[in-house]
Amino acid sequence: MGLIFKAILLACAGWGALYAVQQHWMAAMTSQIAAQPQPAMFVSGPVMPTMSFNAAQLTKGLNSTIGPIDTSAAQRAAAHHLGHQIYLQNRAAAAAVPLPPQRIPGLPR
Repeated sequence: MGLIFKAILLACAGWGALYAVQQHWMAAMTSQIAAQPQPAMFVSGPVMPTMSFNAAQLTKGLNSTIGPIDTSAAQRAAAHHLGHQIYLQNRAAAAAVPLPPQRIPGLPR
């Protein structure tokens, strides 16, 4: 019983010592940071644009007119693709069906 009590007492003492060392270190770091002069976060100065652009040319480039796009070839390709998919599904289904036996035992040809 004495050994368990001593182990618990020493664990609590170790935890207390670790807590005290951490608090001392934190107080030392905080005091060093507070002692240093803090520079300004943002340096204020004149605001100058980084680039210049012509708004009329930019609008014209973004809203350019394009002729009608011919999509008939793509539509034909899509229809062919769907038909080919159905064909492949039919072949796979037919391949999954077992072939009839060549000869059934007990039945004459």
